Amino acid sequence: MISGPTTIAVQGGLISAVDSDTGSPPENTGDEVIDCTGRFISPGLVNLHTHSPMNIFKGIAEDVTPDDWFNREIWPYESKMEPADVEAGSRLAIAEMLDYGVTAFADHYFEASRICDVVIETGIRADIAPTLFGMAGDFEEQLSASEELIRKRSGEKGRLSLRIGPHSPYTCSPDQLAMCAESAAALGVGAHLHVEDDIA
Repeated sequence: MISGPTTIAVQGGLISAVDSDTGSPPENTGDEVIDCTGRFISPGLVNLHTHSPMNIFKGIAEDVTPDDWFNREIWPYESKMEPADVEAGSRLAIAEMLDYGVTAFADHYFEASRICDVVIETGIRADIAPTLFGMAGDFEEQLSASEELIRKRSGEKGRLSLRIGPHSPYTCSPDQLAMCAESAAALGVGAHLHVEDDIA
């Protein structure tokens, strides 16, 4: 931790120099100088697991069992969501994250291309895992679409990374999880899934 007079230089959105010895501006002062005297400067926070579109479900099903939360409340609502709802929920979640100092997040949800669009528009950074459900009859098509999105958008504007996103071991079979692992390895990406959800 650095305290006391400090100069922080930023170039291209990245910290390029930190001088805590003199507290005076570096020789090549940038285009803009911001005096942060009396303020606290911290790296951005990172949300390691979210479902940003679900922001629109706040307050729904707060006092029910996990099983009812999934099966009687949330999943029925999710089944009615349109791509525009996913985008709106993501936009609201990202606005809240940025307001509270979260500058990057890992997301695991449907309609991932819409979430990617909002990420690029807002300037936040994100690691996106399009959710794959094994119990749906189109698992291979879901996986293929995820692979295509990963190839197309990974690294976009230095703000997006993507990975394979099987939902969980209780919604994907061992064979489907193995397919996801093979796909992730072939693409050189990781995987993001729920492992310890309590749905009992």
